[in-house]
Amino acid sequence: MRLLPILVFCLLTARAAMALPDGGFLLATPIIDTEAATPRYIHLQIDGPTITVTYASVFQPDADMCREHNHCDAYWDGLQLRYAQKDNQLRISDRNLTRDDKPSSANRVNGDPTADQRLYFEPLIRRLNNATVVGDAAGGFTLLSETDDAPTRFAPLPREGLDLLMAWVGTAGVSLNRLNYCEVPQFSQIYPLAQSQRFRNALTVFNEIRESSFAATRLVTQEDESDLEWQDRSAKQKQRSRPANILNQTINWVIRHPQDDPAEVMDRLLGPSAPSEVSVHVIPMLPYIKDAADFKARLQKIRDAGTPLSAPLCMDMTLGMGKTHPHLSKGK
Repeated sequence: MRLLPILVFCLLTARAAMALPDGGFLLATPIIDTEAATPRYIHLQIDGPTITVTYASVFQPDADMCREHNHCDAYWDGLQLRYAQKDNQLRISDRNLTRDDKPSSANRVNGDPTADQRLYFEPLIRRLNNATVVGDAAGGFTLLSETDDAPTRFAPLPREGLDLLMAWVGTAGVSLNRLNYCEVPQFSQIYPLAQSQRFRNALTVFNEIRESSFAATRLVTQEDESDLEWQDRSAKQKQRSRPANILNQTINWVIRHPQDDPAEVMDRLLGPSAPSEVSVHVIPMLPYIKDAADFKARLQKIRDAGTPLSAPLCMDMTLGMGKTHPHLSKGK
């Protein structure tokens, strides 16, 4: 009976089987067992027969994880696959790990050196192997397989788009499990559109906050550091997280006092002798502060009403900010 929904899907799409298209694509179908593993965004960068897989974690590794994993980034792009096509089906012909670090803490937590392979790599490889590829009008593709109950969908998104999507998830404060990847096809369509500029502005600020906050966690604690070294590292961490604090304070002030000029608010928070390493992260965000405050205010309104965020965000992840920008002409 598994073949029936797949056959129906093929008839509805009425497209011939195809090889994987070149470009960047983000998984839009849950395939990870989240009872056993932390959810990840899974991004494919396809270049001919080569697929580079990036696993993106919503949570940045802290100092201890940085040290234990020998990896200190939310993105891990160490799985590379090669495929061929035979009888209209994909065949994974080769798989390589291009990095020595780990995409998760699953190996350590489970005491199993194959946990990452089992929980993160195999669910993807299994869906690619022996699958038929069907394109869609939005520029993405779907994998159809006799071994899976449902199709596996990928939406088009360049690798750099992950930064803004991750910033959105962190700001919204909703788990990937609750969203069930409903945001992926939305973001895929919104990302290239000029009329979503206000929403993109807000995400640009949130991404700067995210990067500034995470930069402090990359200052890894040394187990044998002296008191003087600890004080120096703590001062650096405080300084590196300062742009995030200033941006958050400016946004929150503008939400409460919309009549105030964001430039004056930011100037007060920076002070007369702000270090250049702080100003260089904060000042370029000034034109986007009002849009960031608008989005956060919309989120807060939903929270204050007691409505679970996942439902309205799955309906419209921009919360109404994806409409045509008043200062942009349609189509530009």
